[in-house]
Amino acid sequence: MIIAHRGASNLAPENTCASIKKAIELKADGIEIDIHLSKDNHIVVHHDYTTKRLSNKNFIIKDCTLAKLKEFEVGSHIGEEFKNEKIPTLNEILELLPNNIYLFIEIKSDKSILPFLNKELEKFPELKNQIFIIGFSKDVALASKVLMKEIPFYFLYSNKENEINTATLNELINFCKSNNLEGLDLDWKLINQQVSSEISKNDLKLYCWTVNNEIDAENLFKMGVHGITTDKPELFKQNK
Repeated sequence: MIIAHRGASNLAPENTCASIKKAIELKADGIEIDIHLSKDNHIVVHHDYTTKRLSNKNFIIKDCTLAKLKEFEVGSHIGEEFKNEKIPTLNEILELLPNNIYLFIEIKSDKSILPFLNKELEKFPELKNQIFIIGFSKDVALASKVLMKEIPFYFLYSNKENEINTATLNELINFCKSNNLEGLDLDWKLINQQVSSEISKNDLKLYCWTVNNEIDAENLFKMGVHGITTDKPELFKQNK
């Protein structure tokens, strides 16, 4: 599976309707987005905890209302053709999603976002088999599987050493299995054949991020990875 990281973020502003549309146009198998809860309990699609990097205006997402967040444009840093791009809501993204593309939703907020996420997803029952949730927080993972047990959750993990020891891998696998998580989503640099085989042996799926090189992608798929998240879906889809 080729998963477009924050949409087709190499070609359009990340986490915007433009990048999602571009990923759909490229026929990506999946799209990854990041979500936060606004001050007035709207789910917005944005990676960072502040608006500074993309809008050049420094506001904390969770302290802003949706109306305030919609004041910012987040596309002109890529090019003038994107100057009208705004921070989208999850609802706007779900309305764009066709029935043949998976959506990986990374939760950036704490678990208080989950009831609002559940309510939002219930508006789109036709997409129920296309939604995956991912996140680094164990609290969020546990709460998500209680509230939305039918939606697959993949636990994210990375570290500064770019390698994973046996004890840590076993801990991650046990966490997933004991809490009915479907698998792991790892920084690709952590993955070797032993890591992939151990995860597969425990009946878990393995995804990874962020892979922008064809040789790396080919090696990962040979090791048994189910999908790669990439900034450059155009690189892989045109050669698939």
